[in-house]
Amino acid sequence: MESIPGKINRIPPVTKFVLAATVAVSLPAMLGILPATSIVFDPHYAFERKQIWRIVTAWFYAPSSEFFLFAAGLFLLYHSAFDLETNIFEGRSADYAWQLILSAICIMALNVPLKNAILSRPLLHLMIYRDSYSVKSPYISVLDLAYIPRRYLPWLVLVLDFITGGPLAMCRSLTGALVAHIWQMLIPRPSIFQTAESKTADDGPKKPLPGWRKYSVAPGWAIMDDEYYVIDYVEISSSAASTISLIYMTTITILPKLSPGTLLYLFIKDYGARTITNQENNVEGLAGWELPTPESCGVSQERLDSIVRPIKSLRLGGQFFPWTSPAYHGLVELHLLFTRPKCGHRPYIHAHRLRDMLLASPELRIFHINISVIGKIDLQDSSPVPLDNLEEFSLRGMSRGVYDVLLPLLAPGKKPLQFTFQTQQEVNPPLYCPTVISFLQRANVTSLYILGRTSFDQRLSIDELLAVSPSNLRTLGLEHLQIIDLAQTQDKRHKTLSQLSRLYIRKCAIDVDAFQQLVKLLPVRALKLHKPEIQGRLRANKVVANQEINSMVPVVKWVRSSRDMELWDAWEIEYDELPGLVDVSSEL
Repeated sequence: MESIPGKINRIPPVTKFVLAATVAVSLPAMLGILPATSIVFDPHYAFERKQIWRIVTAWFYAPSSEFFLFAAGLFLLYHSAFDLETNIFEGRSADYAWQLILSAICIMALNVPLKNAILSRPLLHLMIYRDSYSVKSPYISVLDLAYIPRRYLPWLVLVLDFITGGPLAMCRSLTGALVAHIWQMLIPRPSIFQTAESKTADDGPKKPLPGWRKYSVAPGWAIMDDEYYVIDYVEISSSAASTISLIYMTTITILPKLSPGTLLYLFIKDYGARTITNQENNVEGLAGWELPTPESCGVSQERLDSIVRPIKSLRLGGQFFPWTSPAYHGLVELHLLFTRPKCGHRPYIHAHRLRDMLLASPELRIFHINISVIGKIDLQDSSPVPLDNLEEFSLRGMSRGVYDVLLPLLAPGKKPLQFTFQTQQEVNPPLYCPTVISFLQRANVTSLYILGRTSFDQRLSIDELLAVSPSNLRTLGLEHLQIIDLAQTQDKRHKTLSQLSRLYIRKCAIDVDAFQQLVKLLPVRALKLHKPEIQGRLRANKVVANQEINSMVPVVKWVRSSRDMELWDAWEIEYDELPGLVDVSSEL
């Protein structure tokens, strides 16, 4: 189990500063060591009498009559700040701090007329609101005992402020939510953040935003990411050889300059077409796919190990460390991805190596893999790897034959899990194979994304969907499947998906009548679609087809972005306005 200092070191810098400052300012005042009147915000004392420390301390003074209430507020502050810094601002802590400063200026301006001397509460509401409408996961875990819908949390806390402090306290807190809403709508995520999201083949490269929006990123003097994060992002614009050369040169230039213990996040992605010529000496499966050796980087193996050992989030695509590297130990996020080579072998890892890697990362939360896993482990002698904190597991792009090797290795915990898998490569295969069914039975899958094969005509089996899908499923995504000519189904089987509220459809062939039948069988409240292929009686009249689909579900949105379905809950996803579309942007 990780030590307390180790857990503290895992907290990103801005979140750590906010929490430490809140404790350092609040506790002395609550214990009577410092007079509270000397740290609250008062424009007269702060500006005219030059007590400028009040401008800072007012944000971190969170008084409470009960220690339990103070601890609860501190927990909400930590949860929201941590989620923001490790999700939409992942790898960009300087930008996160800069946008908090801009938001704080706006909150202070709004609170001067309200004569609010304590600004910590609006700051808390700022983070809770932005977190609730920005982070992908729809639920917030309370000590793994209860799960609260994320979008309702800001309003629940506002109601509590009204009950405990009256209308004026609620109005003061509302200023934080108001600024958070403006922040979310007007200041976009900087273009560099696309490196923290998955990429589909038809995504185009993003360009930096012009005009005033460039001020949403931190000034040059504030960037501290050179030693804290490394983002290797290569835009494919020339030959594969030059792409690999760019990655090689970037890696051997940056890694040796890092101080041991400072590298927490490492993204290296190579989307270039590959030709693997080295077919020999490939015992570990990395011939042609391995990152530069320590000698190439100009450092010793011991120093390189000390540099990569603290990594917590490791995203590798097309270039990999040796499987025995300490870079794979102690992770909370791991991506092992590749793009299929034009010629030559794929990268692979032995099952026993992968098991050792997972055992070395018991706190793993996110796991994406599409490389091959070879060999089998006798689970009678070796039990599956317990991953109690696993929240996101994706097999997008993985060869279907690898499932029988990989899935038995994993033993997810009780946390809600997002799971992505692909169907078999054949015409009208079963929706679930026995290996996937076994995995679903021992995991708490609440978000399920099923990907069909584009080269086969694969129809959705509604009977199998209702009978085998996890009973506590809340989000279902379907991609490259045909939803046509659904057979009649007995009503008694509908109860298996009674909690399902969100249905996502991406590039599926849809017969409107069959799709309406499917929607009637599911208690769906929100429907999102991207480029459905309309078939059947309305094939030649897409406008009428869209209007009929819009009337099927209370909330319907047509996704413009080509990003994967797993990212459709992100706030920056853009939508198309089609005839008859219901404007329900506030519902999602």
